[in-house]
Amino acid sequence: MKYRVFCASLLCAFSYGANAESPLDSVMLFLTQKSMGAVWTSEKTAHIKSFDALLFNGGKKEIDLGSVCYKAYDAKGNSYRLDATDENMTKGLLKPGKSVKGFYEFLSEDEGIYSASVVKVLLDCK
Repeated sequence: MKYRVFCASLLCAFSYGANAESPLDSVMLFLTQKSMGAVWTSEKTAHIKSFDALLFNGGKKEIDLGSVCYKAYDAKGNSYRLDATDENMTKGLLKPGKSVKGFYEFLSEDEGIYSASVVKVLLDCK
């Protein structure tokens, strides 16, 4: 079943990517929750959520992974900053029809990060 969903997703990506204006219009990011945790010091507590990820370029243009950023979002629209990731997720060019696997780890002082379920690939890194 998972294989069928993945194949259908790739088919959609290729058909959608053919008409894409921006390289990110044809990106697909597949996520699986990896872990949740916390780090405590005498002054602060930081909450951590991580995802295993596969980033797929379904378009016709290369994507410069060094020019994009990633933010996690919860259902209320709150965003959380990326704290750590695999180097291959942020460097080099992702060619059309290719994918890269790795992880994303997000950090926040807010416990709301535990409800984050979507990661977006963005050009505006503010």
